[in-house]
Amino acid sequence: MGEFDAIDISSVVCPETGVTAREAAVSAVIARDHLGAEAVATPLAPTRTRRLAMIEDIRVLTGVLVLDLDTAAPPAGPYDAALRARLVHRATLRSDAFALCAALALDELDEDMRRGRRDG
Repeated sequence: MGEFDAIDISSVVCPETGVTAREAAVSAVIARDHLGAEAVATPLAPTRTRRLAMIEDIRVLTGVLVLDLDTAAPPAGPYDAALRARLVHRATLRSDAFALCAALALDELDEDMRRGRRDG
């Protein structure tokens, strides 16, 4: 059998919205920070249960960002943050596989942040 190339989960793209898993993960971090919540390591649980919880978390967090930005003032420039947030949230709702990729990318971001705190 041949060897598999490593896949960067954060670069997975939702074909309908063009959103990457990394963009969804960053949106979740923004929502979580806005809520004042802290990153919590996903508890050890059976794989299926943990996966479903991760998917639900990413969907809730991206939904919170949509609600927050939809109630904000209209965009002053060409970038529409509320529209991007809606696309991100739609991408996570459209596919469990994409939502899981986004959740795994979020875990990677959290680990990078924890590692950064330990290193410097």
